[in-house]
Amino acid sequence: VVAQQVVAFQAAFTDTGSAAITLNPDSSYLEIVGAGMSNIYLSGRYTINGKDAQSGSLDTTVVSYKNATLPETISAGMYNIFWFMAGRLPDGQYVQSQDTIYNALEVIAGAQPVITSIIIDSAKVRQGQRNISIRMQVQNQGESTANISAVDVNFENTATSQDVSTDWRLAGGPTFPITLAGSGQQNLQYYFDVLDDAQVGPIQPQ
Repeated sequence: VVAQQVVAFQAAFTDTGSAAITLNPDSSYLEIVGAGMSNIYLSGRYTINGKDAQSGSLDTTVVSYKNATLPETISAGMYNIFWFMAGRLPDGQYVQSQDTIYNALEVIAGAQPVITSIIIDSAKVRQGQRNISIRMQVQNQGESTANISAVDVNFENTATSQDVSTDWRLAGGPTFPITLAGSGQQNLQYYFDVLDDAQVGPIQPQ
């Protein structure tokens, strides 16, 4: 999972006693230890049946918890999950149980697409020149998959720090969206036409 992801948990419980336990949804919860988020409570009221009086077989009940959103600030790593359940037996007796599941949840770094290089194939171009090739390398420095819908190329006159992107007209480029796996990279090919009256000087794509 990644930061800000909506997560949904389920847990399986077995009652080794003979009486059923009805869980209280307001006091039965999970805690992702160290995540800096609120406890995650049951989504409803569940009853865990006790073992069969005749056969002695045990019944497993799967319970669901309310959806929760991981914090934006959660760090990547392994997290323990502490669970606490509380309820009552048919005679009204209060019972509770708790435990910690170690290294139960892994949070990975989110997608972090960055442009690692931009190269113009021609060291010098002329005003009015067509189909100038520009190659860009994009790398996902995160661990989760990045879905990239567009990558724009801008141009700056480095002598004047002026944006001259309007002097360069896009003539062709990659098809979006593109999917980039964690730690993956991809080369993107663009073609630009330079206007006949384009500003001259040292131009840097960015």
